[in-house]
Amino acid sequence: MKAAFTLSQSKTKSLTALFIAMVMACVLMLAPRWGFAQTIVVNGTGTNQYVPMYNFYNDYGHRSEYIIPASYFSSAGITSGARLNSITLYRSATGSWTAKDLTIKLTNTSTSYYSNTSFLGLNGTTVYTNSSYPGGSSSSYTFNFSSPFTYTGGSLVVHIYAANGGTCSSSSSASTWYGISSTSDYQACYAYGSSSANATTGTRLYFLPKTAFSYTAATSPHTLAGTIQCGQTVTGTLGTS
Repeated sequence: MKAAFTLSQSKTKSLTALFIAMVMACVLMLAPRWGFAQTIVVNGTGTNQYVPMYNFYNDYGHRSEYIIPASYFSSAGITSGARLNSITLYRSATGSWTAKDLTIKLTNTSTSYYSNTSFLGLNGTTVYTNSSYPGGSSSSYTFNFSSPFTYTGGSLVVHIYAANGGTCSSSSSASTWYGISSTSDYQACYAYGSSSANATTGTRLYFLPKTAFSYTAATSPHTLAGTIQCGQTVTGTLGTS
């Protein structure tokens, strides 16, 4: 009876060791998926001065937003459940500027374009704020989110607002951004001046700004299975990250 008990302990230890080894192997294989990745979702060489930010009116304030259709995320390999961690925007002209109370909001939506002049992201999730953002004269700007935003697989509204009191760029031509010009639908909407603080509508544009996101890819449970020599099977499930 004692010998049988010793053999049972040996089997249990082998079973445990095998399961741990399989879990560790799976973790090593999946580790790259759990890190941050960055990809350009919208790319273009066209230019526009109003969207995503009209820096020439930083002293009076401005509000703008744009809709990135779901197809752009799909093409970039970003799927439902991905957690967005930052956004990068690209300027085509340099010139120092400062935005007061800069706020960025994101909204998941089923709408792929603007059918009217109403802003769609006013009540979105605030992912970035800065009481006095020093724009400087860089060609690209990355805004790190205060907490990850979960993308749900549809289109995405990017809403950007700056209050009056900032410092404007030297000219309207020094406030242009890269993106896709002459889109087939209205993809952007903007307002500027002192009234933009309470604006609920704006002017529509056929333009989609060049945009990159850093993100953590969506994951799903993974099942492991293995058989030890004595014929017993061990299974386990790794949870989502």
